[in-house]
Amino acid sequence: MQIKLIDGKFTHAEADELITKIIRTKIVFLEKKTLRIHPSAADIQYAHSRIEQLQQYLQKMKSELALKNEPFITIHASIEINLPPSLHQ
Repeated sequence: MQIKLIDGKFTHAEADELITKIIRTKIVFLEKKTLRIHPSAADIQYAHSRIEQLQQYLQKMKSELALKNEPFITIHASIEINLPPSLHQ
């Protein structure tokens, strides 16, 4: 199943806000995951690594948006969800 989340043109401010909120939501999710009872060391390491990567993506996006002179930014984003086959099939 694929869910189209974003598909359109946005001002720089709108693009910045939209992408920042999406990335920050994922970061908060990962931070909460590391606070759960008994997370494994591998889970904690992965979460910290992924958070750092997402923060770098966000900073790069902000830097690149600041350099662009076009009035609008086109954004396409979707989520692909792969569900396991039903046990009753």
